Amino acid sequence: MDMAYTTVRRCLALDKATPRSWKLVKEGKISAFKLAMVCSLKSNHYQDKTVDLVISSNLSTCKIKKLQINDIEDVNAERHRLAVEEGYSREDSAYRSLSGWIHRGERFLLMEAQQLSEKKRKELSKRLKKLGKKVLNYSGKLSKQLPA
Repeated sequence: MDMAYTTVRRCLALDKATPRSWKLVKEGKISAFKLAMVCSLKSNHYQDKTVDLVISSNLSTCKIKKLQINDIEDVNAERHRLAVEEGYSREDSAYRSLSGWIHRGERFLLMEAQQLSEKKRKELSKRLKKLGKKVLNYSGKLSKQLPA
């Protein structure tokens, strides 16, 4: 046959597409080519979430190929990575994400140190010191950008 291997592979990958994914192709929200890239990923268990991520972030086929999604946490981590890399679409979402991170951190700091093993305490102490320096640096950047 006179067909390229990659074309045949993409066509066969489309057999794994869910009815919901095909509906989105028919509505023009995602191309069949991008859907084929999603379907050719190793894990199709989270296909709907992956397709939603591709549509919302308008990922190129090259970026789809690089996705490493094995569970729902990977989808969320990938969304966050893209948001940081490309900039949040709204200033409010960036604020809410950073504010939520600070709130969770404050809750973790209420934990008694004795709940952690001695080895883990040493490791966390070092990492928290490094994080403290980064937080101070970032805080300084924020205060410099405030209007006078």
